[in-house]
Amino acid sequence: MGGADPRRRDPLVTRIFALVQPVIIRARTGPLEATGVDRRYAIDLTQHPYAISQTLHYAAGVFGMQPPLVFQNPNDGGGLGFLHAHEPSIVLGRAAFAQDFAMQPMAFVAGRHLAYFRPGFYVRHLVPTGTGLKAWLFAAIKLSAPQFPIAPELEGQVREATAAMTAAFHGVERELPGESGLEAPAGGHDARPQEVGCPRSISQPIAQGCCSRTTSRSRRKSCARWRMVPA
Repeated sequence: MGGADPRRRDPLVTRIFALVQPVIIRARTGPLEATGVDRRYAIDLTQHPYAISQTLHYAAGVFGMQPPLVFQNPNDGGGLGFLHAHEPSIVLGRAAFAQDFAMQPMAFVAGRHLAYFRPGFYVRHLVPTGTGLKAWLFAAIKLSAPQFPIAPELEGQVREATAAMTAAFHGVERELPGESGLEAPAGGHDARPQEVGCPRSISQPIAQGCCSRTTSRSRRKSCARWRMVPA
């Protein structure tokens, strides 16, 4: 994950969030029907005669992705919105159909909106804080490295996230987060976790003792010094 600067984006961290994103969505949202919409009324972007719908369709093609469900809400005065549900969707308010929108700004807005529907990025709307994202990331790591040290102030959130993932992942699936090969740089201020003092692979080296309880207290503290900030 990362911000607007692609040089600060770690695809390996994004891959871990892509793996756990379905669990986060299930834990933080409800069924689509509970939001008051009916999927039968989803817009067909290829047939909808409005510029915003055609732009979303075009932008999805540029991304090489299947567009999410899109609904129109005439009671919403806004433009493009998110519909947080088990099946995340887009809501078009009245402002989205304004006739004075220039095509280039519209294309940018549509692309930015769709970017959050790429694997691993939608969690930013369901877990909006860096601390919350860190808790889910650490919970994913603990599935394959149970001895991974957690700061006391994060234990409650990590325990909650771990419980959700334990119920969702079974058997070999629990090894997937650790096998993503997450690497962390030696420093810098980034949207990805930053590891100080540990080897550059997150799963096996930790499991083999980098941050084990048998190492020195200062070494464990160094291993546990991770930072994450939203971009």
